[in-house]
Amino acid sequence: MVGAVVIVIVILAALYAGGLLRPRAPVRYLGSPSGYEAFVPNGQTVNYDGLTDSTGDLILNNGTTVHDVVWNGQYASTIIQNHNQIVQLNSQFVGQADPVNNQPYIPLQDFYVIKDISFIVFFIIIFYIIVRRLRPRKFRIGRIYKWAAIYILLTLFLAVQIGDPLILLSLSVSGILGYILGLKILERREIIFFYKNGTLYYKWPTSIIVLWSGLFVTRLFLELLGSENIVVLSIVDLLLSFSTGLIISASYITVKQAKQFLIENVFK
Repeated sequence: MVGAVVIVIVILAALYAGGLLRPRAPVRYLGSPSGYEAFVPNGQTVNYDGLTDSTGDLILNNGTTVHDVVWNGQYASTIIQNHNQIVQLNSQFVGQADPVNNQPYIPLQDFYVIKDISFIVFFIIIFYIIVRRLRPRKFRIGRIYKWAAIYILLTLFLAVQIGDPLILLSLSVSGILGYILGLKILERREIIFFYKNGTLYYKWPTSIIVLWSGLFVTRLFLELLGSENIVVLSIVDLLLSFSTGLIISASYITVKQAKQFLIENVFK
């Protein structure tokens, strides 16, 4: 039961971190103590390290406005494009009246809400999962396949942030290679089975769990830092997909060898 709760929390935390899941809270005003911080572009840009970044005002949740702030990193180009479109719309419609209700068009202003999400809890959960996976686990077929699905979903969740179909296609190839290699390695009795208090336990090689966990945390950090280096992100995603293939093969071999282990012990 605890494992199921942790799984749900991890998936929800991942979706929340990516902006795919947000609570529909009552209206909160920018700059209010219980509200949000926001970045308001002013239409100016600066060039830094070969990239074009938007400048504007930063409204803090205590009401303070910080001027001449530079938005550097992820979504910088999107902010510039959105602002230019809003400027174009304002120049086209402001000063005119809506032909339907005869109301004047009001100027539009774009701003970008910054909700300071604490990922400490998320990383604690990830650490908790890693530690539990390193320990021997009770053999339950449903749990094994459930965890395999979670590994795949978490890998895909980070990969789709790049939005490149070619990368997504490459992930499947990398995952298949990891799966094939895992079958060859794990068939050599790398997975340990034993009984404890009449219950069958199994333990995967530590390297498989450490490899996937290290790559996942690295990829997550890159996402949180707003890295726009597609090459680095793609390499980590491919390695993570390869590692996920190892996990899937470990799940398959575990079920297969567990059945053999049970049969062998029945006839002893």
